[in-house]
Amino acid sequence: MFNLNLYISEMNNLVDNSIDELLRKNANFQFYTIYIWTEPDACESGIYIDDFLNCQKEVERLNKVTKKRHIKLVDTIGHNGARPLKLRNRNYNGNYFFYANFIDNLSFPKDWEYLSPAIKTIGLYTFEKVKQYNHHANLEVIANGKNDWHEFAWTLET
Repeated sequence: MFNLNLYISEMNNLVDNSIDELLRKNANFQFYTIYIWTEPDACESGIYIDDFLNCQKEVERLNKVTKKRHIKLVDTIGHNGARPLKLRNRNYNGNYFFYANFIDNLSFPKDWEYLSPAIKTIGLYTFEKVKQYNHHANLEVIANGKNDWHEFAWTLET
């Protein structure tokens, strides 16, 4: 059976420990994108944290790859067959974020019914916590859900 209190505790500890570790290493770290995820089938969760400079570096790198692939596709099938070139303005691939941390969850069954509202609670907790520190004007906290890896988002505009 899903243990909501244990899950919230596990995730709050993950968020708190990750932020504390990052700020110990760099007290002036500027939070830009935070991505929180839980994979119930694996009973694992993680947090990715990025700053603006790393994000821009990765966006530039990924856009170069995208442009090369698009040119190759156009050469192969022509302009009519190729989708329009879509470049990124933000990196959402946690593998290329500045920081990552993971935990094994003990708190839940493999069931999204109870998990999605709890993930939203953790996302909002993270967003409110990070606003207390040095953060970019376009701060974004993202969390996965049953339907999408970026199902929930909190920004300073919302």
